[in-house]
Amino acid sequence: MAEGSDLDKLVRFVQNGAGSWLNCQNQANVPVLGNTGKGGWTVHNVYDMSNAYRLTINSKVGDETTTKVIMVEAGAAITVDAKDGYTHDFVAQNMPAADTEITVTYTVDENVEEPEAVEVITDLSQLSNSRKYFIESARCFLMYTETIADYLTTSNGTAVGTVEKNPEDANQQFQIVKDGESYYLYSVGAEKYVNSAGAFVAEKTDALTLENVGGTYQWKLCIGGKGLNSQDPGQMANGIVVNGWTTTDAGNCYRIIDAEYALTAELAIVKGELDAMVAYANGMLDSRTMTEEQKTAIEDAIAEANDAFEAAASMSDIPGIRTKIANINTKVADAIYLKSLENLSNSVAYVVSNSRGAWVTNGTALTSTQKIEVEKDITSAAQHFAFITSENDNIYLYSISDKKFVSKSGDGTKLTDTPEQNVYFQNGT
Repeated sequence: MAEGSDLDKLVRFVQNGAGSWLNCQNQANVPVLGNTGKGGWTVHNVYDMSNAYRLTINSKVGDETTTKVIMVEAGAAITVDAKDGYTHDFVAQNMPAADTEITVTYTVDENVEEPEAVEVITDLSQLSNSRKYFIESARCFLMYTETIADYLTTSNGTAVGTVEKNPEDANQQFQIVKDGESYYLYSVGAEKYVNSAGAFVAEKTDALTLENVGGTYQWKLCIGGKGLNSQDPGQMANGIVVNGWTTTDAGNCYRIIDAEYALTAELAIVKGELDAMVAYANGMLDSRTMTEEQKTAIEDAIAEANDAFEAAASMSDIPGIRTKIANINTKVADAIYLKSLENLSNSVAYVVSNSRGAWVTNGTALTSTQKIEVEKDITSAAQHFAFITSENDNIYLYSISDKKFVSKSGDGTKLTDTPEQNVYFQNGT
């Protein structure tokens, strides 16, 4: 029988005696009983195979050909997919009473104006069915891997292994296919669409919605109303779950980059990182006392990072540039970090930090940037402290912005006009 017929609607659910639907699970790959909900895993189409035949459709777009196989009743009209912006050469015909194979060639519709390609998609009008995109969240990027070939994965998947970011790799490329007023997510690597279970399927089944939430990762993505929630490292085999969580966060908001211009887009980001680091380093060179050797080390590190940036020719060069940017910070740290109490000066402002955050005052006591949720900022006066050495060699902590000393108060601290407790140093190396 034809899918969607009245008879099909009567038999698409199968129920056992206990009242549970036959439930086809993705993970176990076997039908089980015990689910009473009517969803994608319990809905079944039932076909009368006595009058149905196998139809193989080869769809050719440019140099790429995709193939799908469906069952069609003899005598039924054969239909092929319409592709936005394309025409095809298929001539209307009915299904013969035999297995059949057809090839449909799609060509760009000359009457449809293609949007101009852009590096990063900032408006839906910039999307093109013919372009390939690299899609990343603040956590990771979407991809296809043969390790989990039936499902969408990300670079943070525990079963994926270490994968270098490379938008030129077809397994990291996607197309956003517009059909009518709906969009669908298509994996170039898998050569299939993504459905609302995060599975790769041959047909367009569940629409992709793109909500502009602003920021660098401005597109919140959902398929069939379910969020594409990328995960932090070490959490899931796939590194992503497609479920009912649609609250805007770092996992379901993405940046969509044209794969052809990915290097240009990434270099723009790296340039910002480089410029910020160079500005910081130059500020330290201008304001801090250093040896000539330390100054030369910083200047050489800046030159090396700039040279690497100018020589970048592919995405594989990006990690090396970022390593050289980090090296500038290392050379600055070598020059300005306090390594010996002999270098301690009453007239120098210090920033004190660890891997979590920096010291800061809140007007009444000493706290930390992570505690009050502000960014570590070496230019912020509230994060500047002096270590005042007295005549008897006691060292006191002084908040420059508050013009007060930091003293002990129970299990915490307080700000006082005069010093009450001295500070002790222990080398942590």
